[in-house]
Amino acid sequence: MKEIFKRIKKSHPDYLIIIKKNNFGQIYESDAIIAKEILDIKLNKNGILCFSWELLDSILVKLIHNGIKVAVRE
Repeated sequence: MKEIFKRIKKSHPDYLIIIKKNNFGQIYESDAIIAKEILDIKLNKNGILCFSWELLDSILVKLIHNGIKVAVRE
């Protein structure tokens, strides 16, 4: 997944990238650090922000409301 993130991020550096993995959304690297401050979600031990995919709508609202451009890959 991290390779997919890096490829998308390279093409869209101004966007926070969310990638779906099974029933979870994952946010990586510097995007995870930005998102954790806005969403108040802790990073896992690998530095990845994970959340239930069911929360995507509310997460998008919070990020966009804070001026963050978001790209989602399912």
